[in-house]
Amino acid sequence: MKKKCGYIFVAVVLLLAAAFVWWNRETTFLSSITAEEVSAVAVRDGHTGKAFEVTAEEEIAYIVREIKSASFHREGLSLFRMGTWFTLSFLDEQGDVAREIIVNGAQTIRKDPFFYQTETGNLQNLIDYFCATEESAA
Repeated sequence: MKKKCGYIFVAVVLLLAAAFVWWNRETTFLSSITAEEVSAVAVRDGHTGKAFEVTAEEEIAYIVREIKSASFHREGLSLFRMGTWFTLSFLDEQGDVAREIIVNGAQTIRKDPFFYQTETGNLQNLIDYFCATEESAA
C-alpha cells in the first residue's frame, strides 16, 4: 500500500513539474509559416471596427518577420475575456485562414486560450504600421 502511494506521489510531482516547464517555456508565433505561403493579411482594428487587407509581398514579409522576431511566454488565460486591438488573419493562396492571432498591445498577443507576453522584442513597430496603414486607407 505504501509503495502504491509513493508511485502516485511521484507521478503527481512529475506531472506538476512538466506542467510548470510547459507553462514557462518560450513560444514564438508563425514559426511553421513563411511569408511566401501568405497571400494576404486581413487586419481588423478592434478599437474602431475598421478592416483592411495587406496584399503586397514586401509588407506581408515585414509583418511575418516582426511577429517571428519576438518570443513570448504564457501570461494567463484569455477565456471569457473580451476586447482586441488588431486581429490578424493570415490567408493562404486559396483565401482560407492559415493562422489567426490577436495583437492586444506592444507586449501582448492573444491566441486563445492564453495571453502571451513578450520575452524578447515587442510589437510596437507593427502596431505603428497598422495604425498608419489604417489611416491611409480611410
